[in-house]
Amino acid sequence: MIRSGVSLDEQDVAAAGDHGRRDTAAASRRPVSRRRRELRPRWGVVNCPDGPHRVDLAIVRRAMTRMLVAGELGYDVITDLGKKAGVSRSTVSRVMRGRPAGFKSVQAVLGVLQLAYEEVVSAEPAPDALTAAEGVEE
Repeated sequence: MIRSGVSLDEQDVAAAGDHGRRDTAAASRRPVSRRRRELRPRWGVVNCPDGPHRVDLAIVRRAMTRMLVAGELGYDVITDLGKKAGVSRSTVSRVMRGRPAGFKSVQAVLGVLQLAYEEVVSAEPAPDALTAAEGVEE
């Protein structure tokens, strides 16, 4: 019995419990790969003097992981990387989410990660923001 004088029978409690489980199960039914793709774009965009270009974020993520394992970056990788590169956390986050970022900012981040600009940035035109965010090639 609840203090307000309203009592719940076992069917009400079971129905409330099942309803909560169904909502959770429905949310988790999406394939894991699709959820990851939504969170991790494949390409970033750098605004170069001659126009936007693609940044291969898989290479950047591998370099970040390598530095994390080596102990060169702390647990908050984005913040530490931004501090070492001399750019804001927001800028590093924009790059990693596939949003356009400035040439000098991307160059500074790649320098900290010990990556050559030519390894990561391709001269191909950058995909539009929607394609970059979904991780789908053109």
